[in-house]
Amino acid sequence: MPGQNSEERGAQIRAAIAELPSPSWLASYTEGARSLGQAVGSVLAGSSRPQPAAVVRDTSELDKLLTTAQQQIMAAIQHIGQYAAREGYAGADSNGANWHGATPESVGGSPEATLASIAKFVGSAQKSLQPQPLQQGARQIASGRSRLSGIAGPMAPAEISNAVGALGQAQKALEDSASRVASINRELGDYLTAALGAPGATPTGTKAPAGADNTRG
Repeated sequence: MPGQNSEERGAQIRAAIAELPSPSWLASYTEGARSLGQAVGSVLAGSSRPQPAAVVRDTSELDKLLTTAQQQIMAAIQHIGQYAAREGYAGADSNGANWHGATPESVGGSPEATLASIAKFVGSAQKSLQPQPLQQGARQIASGRSRLSGIAGPMAPAEISNAVGALGQAQKALEDSASRVASINRELGDYLTAALGAPGATPTGTKAPAGADNTRG
């Protein structure tokens, strides 16, 4: 029956949206990552060693990628909503995107930037900022995108095609974000190793001598 088919398709579209990461979760993750980037600058800037430029660069790029993912998911849902409104399907909006992953926790640090405080900060940052939620978010998008493509079939209307394309961009942005997070964690670890390896450095002592700036450990 036409009515039954319409009802089933509406349910399938809502199910596809439900697989997508929640825009509010992405916003929270983005804010957590942004806060961590600011903490890197404030904590490590007080150290006798220069703060790692790669971490500063990658946290900035991560912010852009996460913002892109959020924007593309919202764009996709808007396209789906336009199609759903035309076809009479209810509930096809951003409220239906309800997958949530873990978000970075606030990471504080001592402005004194002793080696002990740097070690604690790096450990907390690496524990807080993990790539797995972003990797899972990308898989969620891939699943919702595949489901949406299957619903529309080969003769997909423009709105659905646009939504599938936007979700493809969101998926790539999250995949790239996960790679950035992994890089940030490696770079923080390398920074800590170099700091602890500097002459006069002790994990529980005060910060290394100023001359450690230009000394290889």
